[in-house]
Amino acid sequence: MKTRVWSRLGGILLAIAVVVSAIVVATPGNAVDPSILRLESEVFQLRNQVNQLQSQVRQVQRRVSDSPPPPVDRDPITRAPDPNAIPPDVMLDRLAILAIEHKDRMDRLEARLEAIEARLLANAIDGR
Repeated sequence: MKTRVWSRLGGILLAIAVVVSAIVVATPGNAVDPSILRLESEVFQLRNQVNQLQSQVRQVQRRVSDSPPPPVDRDPITRAPDPNAIPPDVMLDRLAILAIEHKDRMDRLEARLEAIEARLLANAIDGR
């Protein structure tokens, strides 16, 4: 399931990059709208962030699968919990939240891109 989410997110990023590239190529005289350049920059930044998140998820999964089971402590009172320790499942939850937030941001960027694309198309039709 996680693989499907990541591949879908990668597909969305690729689609946005293709649309932005097509708009840049189709713009007469290569006069690129600055908002398109900003969107393109944001897409590349988001792609890098998604790659970083994927890497972090793999690291956490490796740590979880490689770590031996914790020793059974028969006397929990004598053992103080480490206040700095973050359980792997909490870290994975945080990464999942970040991925969802990035997907929401991508959806908003797609909507903005579609609006810009429609505006450019309308301007191109009016300019004929």
